[in-house]
Amino acid sequence: MNNQILCRLGELAQSRPGLHSPPTAVAAWYRRKAALFELIAADGGAEADDARSQAELARRRALRLTENRAA
Repeated sequence: MNNQILCRLGELAQSRPGLHSPPTAVAAWYRRKAALFELIAADGGAEADDARSQAELARRRALRLTENRAA
C-alpha cells in the first residue's frame, strides 16, 4: 500500500459522517469508501480480496441509503 492510499484512508476516517448526518451525506461517504477500497484492491497484494469485499459492502450500503431516501 502506497503513501497516497494511506493518506486517503486517513482522510476518509476523518470525514466519516456523524450520527445525525443526512442519508445523502452518509451515502456519499460510503461511495468514497468504495472507490478507495477498489483502488486498494487494484494495487494487488495480500489485502486485495478483503479490499474488494469492503468496496462491495460500501457500495451496497450507499445504495440502500439512497433507495431508502427515494422510497
